[in-house]
Amino acid sequence: MQCFLVQGGLWCAVSQPDELASPFPCGVSPLRQPEGAPSRSALKLEESWLLSGWRPGVRETVIDLGAAPGGWSHACLRRGCRVMAVDNASLRLQHVEELPGELTHLRADGLRFRPPASWLPVDWLLADMLIPPGVCLGLLKKWIGNGWMRRFVVNLKLPQREPLAALAPVREYLAGVPGLRWRMRQLYHDRREVTVMGAITGGLKSPAGGDSAADKRRRTSKPKRRPPAGSTGKRSGDTGKRSGGTGKRSGEITRKPKA
Repeated sequence: MQCFLVQGGLWCAVSQPDELASPFPCGVSPLRQPEGAPSRSALKLEESWLLSGWRPGVRETVIDLGAAPGGWSHACLRRGCRVMAVDNASLRLQHVEELPGELTHLRADGLRFRPPASWLPVDWLLADMLIPPGVCLGLLKKWIGNGWMRRFVVNLKLPQREPLAALAPVREYLAGVPGLRWRMRQLYHDRREVTVMGAITGGLKSPAGGDSAADKRRRTSKPKRRPPAGSTGKRSGDTGKRSGGTGKRSGEITRKPKA
């Protein structure tokens, strides 16, 4: 409970302890900007992982919308993730080949971007773009409704006037999504913004109520048969590769770590 004595009366506010308490001593974050990170925004992502308890693992897939200059992508690459950074601007990442992760930079508009089918569902959606909360809400509806990701960290920029009113539709939508665990906090490293963290705990569903593509694959896939003893498991003339096409989009740059 918080009480404020003002002219004409006493104002009181009540909230759950886990919504107000900071895990940091005296509320001051001990996090320091990682070496090689191109911006301080990486600290926001690190703090969100610390508060939510959800952290990306090695080889998990991450799509970072509005990635430039690359602070959030750098944090994921340090953890060995496969990162697709989506931004028309250039990234200021150095010595990417020395990081354990794998980076693909796609020059595209993050709001219009549609993830490739081979990545669905993405393990992590990250978005830190300079857009109004209403536009960010539309982005969340599209990704959650299509079952495109399992977890997300999205930063919402607050307007100068009535910031709480601007956040109300976002909170209302997230509260009505079945199987979604989420938190909205103004982090220590946030400025005039708040960060939303969420995870889909139930099955991923499409807007029409059907299963996502990944759920269908898991349900209909058959167990692999082992080849007979002495067999290579390949058909005659089968090289295991498809002919033609590189599998890349226009403007896509892929960097892999050193062997």
